[in-house]
Parts: sequence; structure tokens; C-alpha cells
Amino acid sequence: MKTRMSKVTVFVMIAAISIFIAASTASARDPLGIIGEYGCSGSGNLIMTPYANWDSTNPNLFTLFDTTKVSFSSYNAYGIVTFKHNGTGTIDLYSLGTPTAPLWTGASPWSPSYYHITYPLTYTVNHDGEITLEANLNTMKQEVLNPVTGMPTGMVVYRDHYSLTGWVSEDHKTITAATPGPRVDTVMLPPPGLTPLSKVISHDSQVCTRLNN
Repeated sequence: MKTRMSKVTVFVMIAAISIFIAASTASARDPLGIIGEYGCSGSGNLIMTPYANWDSTNPNLFTLFDTTKVSFSSYNAYGIVTFKHNGTGTIDLYSLGTPTAPLWTGASPWSPSYYHITYPLTYTVNHDGEITLEANLNTMKQEVLNPVTGMPTGMVVYRDHYSLTGWVSEDHKTITAATPGPRVDTVMLPPPGLTPLSKVISHDSQVCTRLNN
């Protein structure tokens, strides 16, 4: 009798341990595990065309973009990304860039660029831990700040697309992500017009760490 009970006990324990392991594995790959705030920091670089000369009478400003003249900038960024339970979230970060000297006549003097960047996003997490973050269309707001005082200059532009792809750690404490591939995006004046101003190609990488439990 004791032998039979011992075997039953061992079987129950093994079953319980198996269920616990399975539950832990499922939890580790559960998209809901990343709900909350993450502190992010990273860096990137971009090339962009000079701003088009806006003419409200011209129905197609894309013809004004001169892709033979571009400037280059590298930058660091830091901020907060917030994930909500319904697959949406927000990003609030600051970016300080150090551009190269202008490559075309009449361009602005060589100086740092400082931005406050915010946008709503949607995200998905696969069962293997791959995460994709996508800014809502035409919502990436870039407020230009004075690089010395940090105060707004009054200039605001928007970007039509932005996305990151990466991985969530098994304990949900760390997210690494980067721009998934080269893409030409458009910089625009604020809504409602969203008048195209420039073309930009950028690459970014971010490391995010959970700030709460």
C-alpha cells in the first residue's frame, strides 16, 4: 500500500511540476507580460534631403525634393515607452543629434539638433519573443528644442512612418529593438495639412528596461 501511495505521490508531483513549467513558459511568452513602463536609451543615424520650398499653389511638392543634396546626422535618444494591455502604447523621448557640416549652399549652419519626440503606437509580441512596434500613421511628432536652453523653438514637424523590431527577454525585463530595414519616410508640416517637407532614411537601435513590476 505504501509503495502504491508513494508511486501516486511521485506521479502527482511530476504532473504538478510539468504544469508549473508549462505555465511559466507560456507566461514568459505572453504579450501581456510587458504591460507597463520601460526606460529606453539608444542611438541612430540618418540622412535627409533639405526642406522643400513650400508653395501652396503646387499640388505635388515631391517634385521639389532634391535627393542629390543630403545631410547626415548621428544622435542619441532616451525616454519612456508605455505598453497597454490592448496592444497599444506611447513613446515619449528626447533626441540630441550631432550633424555633419551642410552639403549644400544656403543650408543652416552646423549645430546640434535637439528634439522632443512623441507618438502613439501599436505593438505585437510573437510566442518566440519577437516584438514589433509601429507608430500610428502620420503621428510621429518631433518638436524642435533649443539645444542650449532645452526650450521649444516653436517649430514642429511630423513623420509619416516609423517602426522597430526586436526581442523581449524571457523575464519581460528587457526589450532590444532596431529599425527593421531601410525605408524612405517623409517629414511633414503639422496636421491638418501634413505638407511634405523632406525625405529621410534612418536607422535606430534601442534597449529598454522595465521600470515597474
